[in-house]
Amino acid sequence: MKKLSITKYLLLTLMVFSVFLSCKKDKCGSTEQLTESYDFWFVLSIYEDNPTPNNCEAVSEAAKNYYKQFKNCPEQTQGEKAIVEEWMNRNCGSGGSGGGNGNVVFWTASDLGQITVSINGQTKTITQYYSTSSPSCGSTGCATFNLPAGTYSFTASSYKGNWSGSVTVNSGGCSSRQLTGTSGSNNGKVAFWSSTNQGSISVTINGSTKYISSYYSSGGVNCSSSGCAIFDLAPGSYSYTAYSNSTNWNGTVTISANGCATMQLKPNNGGGSTGNLIVWIQSDLGHGNITVKVSGYSSVISSYYYSIPSCGSSGCANFTLPQGYYNVSASSSDGYTWSSSIQVNNGQCSRLQLY
Repeated sequence: MKKLSITKYLLLTLMVFSVFLSCKKDKCGSTEQLTESYDFWFVLSIYEDNPTPNNCEAVSEAAKNYYKQFKNCPEQTQGEKAIVEEWMNRNCGSGGSGGGNGNVVFWTASDLGQITVSINGQTKTITQYYSTSSPSCGSTGCATFNLPAGTYSFTASSYKGNWSGSVTVNSGGCSSRQLTGTSGSNNGKVAFWSSTNQGSISVTINGSTKYISSYYSSGGVNCSSSGCAIFDLAPGSYSYTAYSNSTNWNGTVTISANGCATMQLKPNNGGGSTGNLIVWIQSDLGHGNITVKVSGYSSVISSYYYSIPSCGSSGCANFTLPQGYYNVSASSSDGYTWSSSIQVNNGQCSRLQLY
């Protein structure tokens, strides 16, 4: 037997009690208030089944009308007021087709306290949990956001813990993100660190950049050590890049739920006496083959790659060079030229894209 959503349950309850309340003449509990209440919960139930921007606008308008009727009623529950006020201020996007917007709903399956969720400058609150089913966008007690299509970083917090991560919103769609964990999060952490003074090192992972500002010559680093670049991430494998004035690094790191991974960035990354350089293009620039020259050596770019190639990839200009800082020049047969410079590090692959 299919269970009723909370919205539809409240709607049926209002229909049953409308007979008993319709004779009241005061503002609180009047037929006018009851009508606006019925309208609000009715259009909200429609939105839950079909979370389009137009239906979102209808709920928001019904919420404003309903609020006018009960805003001074002491017997109105705070929970109901919070739901209505949230819908009054909701940004449903623009245009009947949503203007490329989509929805994302944040929810929990257990009691993790009231959770404040922030994304793209908006903040909303999760006030209840769904233990037997996954809620849809706009469901009561969830934090639902209407945003232009794209990938967004979010943060969330309650008295039981904190969450952070990213979520993708699809045009006209409903994305769902469950916040889990008895301690508020099942995220793990990674600490990037150095055992020698290499200056400030910028580390980028999952779209976030942090800095190593201290070094630990005797090791002993953990995920709360000061001066390290520490990231809080959902479990999984992530690619990272890191740069200092003399060296760059790249690789992958695996995050475990509630775990702490450490990644030491070593001088020259422990490589050999030479490094590799690849010069490449991402699309046909319309200049034909491109001849690239570095330190007296030349190589030719004859193909393009949609994604970043690895050193040695065919059709790119590849060089093997001692560690150092190099000037790079390039030219095509039609007279177009490029110039740049790049650091090559022992045992590493350095990449330079021409535009």
